[in-house]
Amino acid sequence: MPKIIPKKKQKVLRLLILVTFLSLLFLASFEAAVYIQKDEFIIGTIAKYGHLGALLIGVFSGLNFLLPFPPATLVPIFITAGISIPALVIFFTIGTTLADLIGYLFGYYTADYAKEKYPQTLERMQKFKDRYHKNWTFVFVFIYAAFIPLPNEAFIIPLAFLGVRLRSFLIPMILGTMIYHTVGVYGFNILFQTLI
Repeated sequence: MPKIIPKKKQKVLRLLILVTFLSLLFLASFEAAVYIQKDEFIIGTIAKYGHLGALLIGVFSGLNFLLPFPPATLVPIFITAGISIPALVIFFTIGTTLADLIGYLFGYYTADYAKEKYPQTLERMQKFKDRYHKNWTFVFVFIYAAFIPLPNEAFIIPLAFLGVRLRSFLIPMILGTMIYHTVGVYGFNILFQTLI
């Protein structure tokens, strides 16, 4: 009979797996960047399609609930191909914002199902929203998007379930996302330059 792992140990195990994955992703990105520096064809290809790639990576990282990863871990590859840091920040931000809009639409169009399936949960969320929405949504969205390394859909979908208008938090979401990507891209670039 298989042994059941306690929930606390499961959480620790998941965190270790995530940290290991992100470390391996960064190491692979670093090694790929070192290899790419020697291959003119790959540098040319990434330089040609790199902006689109950065945009798609931004979308994928924004929608990825199962294994969220910061797109900045791939910065060494883009930098080696000559794509500028400001361009990476802009394209990662646009990609993540597109993913956030998809998440909002998903929440908006599935709100009736969620209310039917989980009425008590949505009722508690509604009470919380009624109490804090006017004063704190703007601040919460900005802080979460700027400093929490998880997909923004974790707050966007519930806000859509509750009928909060996208325009009431779109600007702080974009600004927070831009700060998140700026810190990540510059941080990983400094780390990459230090390790070379």
